[in-house]
Amino acid sequence: MKCYATAALAAIAFLSGTLAFGQPKVTRPEVSEKTCPLEVIEAPTRDKQKATAVVRKPPGKGPFPAVILLHAGMGRKELERGVDGAKQDALHSQQHTRFLAAGYVTVTAQRRGSKSDPQSPDSMADCLAVVEAVKKMPEVDPKSVVIFGHSGGGSFALVLAGETPLAAIAAGEPATVLFTGMLTKDSPDQQTLMKDPKRYYTVSVR
Repeated sequence: MKCYATAALAAIAFLSGTLAFGQPKVTRPEVSEKTCPLEVIEAPTRDKQKATAVVRKPPGKGPFPAVILLHAGMGRKELERGVDGAKQDALHSQQHTRFLAAGYVTVTAQRRGSKSDPQSPDSMADCLAVVEAVKKMPEVDPKSVVIFGHSGGGSFALVLAGETPLAAIAAGEPATVLFTGMLTKDSPDQQTLMKDPKRYYTVSVR
């Protein structure tokens, strides 16, 4: 994989200095929105809907590697939250800005909620649509697309690894009750499943 540090450095000013009262140094990079603006894209899904994502690109033509970030939980998150999460001053923007600073195109994927039916194919259709759209971006190296997901997003990352070619996935504390098929619209809630998973991890879901 090529090194894109030179291009990325044009957009970055690392915070330095020690905070008062002996607090540790701030190490999260700041990435200018003027240099790397936010862009909302729409991707057609296989079930004829549209998935949305918030994209930020390093300066330059690329091709760059890309990271698609999948949010936790099973509920639908509003687009405004995806936009806020991609900004440098957002509380949970560390992942976005660090990947962007390293020369990645960052993609905050939105997906339909699946609380009423955890095994609904709608959320996966949205994730796949975003992956396919990102691979077609002229600034992206299609062979260098990675997925970063946590909890519910981690479960979708595991499924995506079997659905489409990816350079890598990172599944942080994936919701295995979702991935294994244990959590359904007819099953007990997630907390009940996790208290005694062996009871519900039956032959039918293996």
